[in-house]
Amino acid sequence: MSALVAGRLMMADPGAVRRLSAGMALVIILVAHLMTLGTMTTSTFREAAALRDRFGDSLLVLDTSRSGDEAPQLVDDALSGNGDVIAVMTQYGNSPSDPVRATVTGSCDALTALSLPCTDGPLETSDQVDDDRGRWMLDGIDEVQIAVGSAWDISPDGEAPAIYAVSLDGEDLPREEIAIELSQQVLPRSELSNIGEEWLQGYWTGYDSFYRWHPLIAVVATVLLALAISGVVLGDSDGASDRLGVLSMWAPGPGLSLGVAVGRVLIPLLAAIVTGGVTAFATTFPYTLPPFNGFLPPGYFLATSVLPVLAALVMAAIAALAQHRALRRWRPGVSSA
Repeated sequence: MSALVAGRLMMADPGAVRRLSAGMALVIILVAHLMTLGTMTTSTFREAAALRDRFGDSLLVLDTSRSGDEAPQLVDDALSGNGDVIAVMTQYGNSPSDPVRATVTGSCDALTALSLPCTDGPLETSDQVDDDRGRWMLDGIDEVQIAVGSAWDISPDGEAPAIYAVSLDGEDLPREEIAIELSQQVLPRSELSNIGEEWLQGYWTGYDSFYRWHPLIAVVATVLLALAISGVVLGDSDGASDRLGVLSMWAPGPGLSLGVAVGRVLIPLLAAIVTGGVTAFATTFPYTLPPFNGFLPPGYFLATSVLPVLAALVMAAIAALAQHRALRRWRPGVSSA
């Protein structure tokens, strides 16, 4: 009987069911988009990731600015047999039309590994450079000067040169082993990272900070939705109690209230969860494809399915209890029906 009554009540007031379902579906879609939009990557991120994959650990960025004077010798010793150090000093003009000049300083082994000539003097064009790492290093440079010598002997007037550890055979350097060896001999240790890694670490650090709020956002949105819908349900239950009052004379137990709550609250909400979840997935999945390259974050399905189902069960229980209490207070003499 409760299913028949719930159906009749929904036909009598379909607007309440539509509002209930639309609210749940919209919150699921909004939460899904909010969680996924934060995972989309920029062109800079993709370029940094491509560089990391392209060079691996065969070309590493060195930062010895915070280490002591003994750091250069320790770096050379750690790289011995595997790689060497090269320095690139870039000078920019006062206006965008001025040529960009760079001086590349390193040993013959390091220069040869990058397909650069082992002679002092200008390099006419970077097209001569066969090594991929050397071409990248000189990309955007208009005038290149080669200097054979130690990369550590440069005394910059202004900005310090970029220091790179170059693999002599093009294979990956043992970065972790080198970093451990340096950390055991000098503190603060020299920073050693592959190309693009610093930018990627900065990106993921920012994303991790944002991601910590994802579960809280989902919970807060679900709680606010539950409170809003519960208020609607409670108000609607009082209005429906008059229409159900006569029926409660033949079904005095909680079964009638529970059945009506399931039919009028739980089933519409579950249908809205399915609809909202499917729509949310269909509209956020394109964010995971190029050129956005995002992904569905951890907790995505928790926020778009599990939490809404739990909220629907709680709201149905609240509706059943409120309806049952209202029916117990019903008196034919004061009914407005």
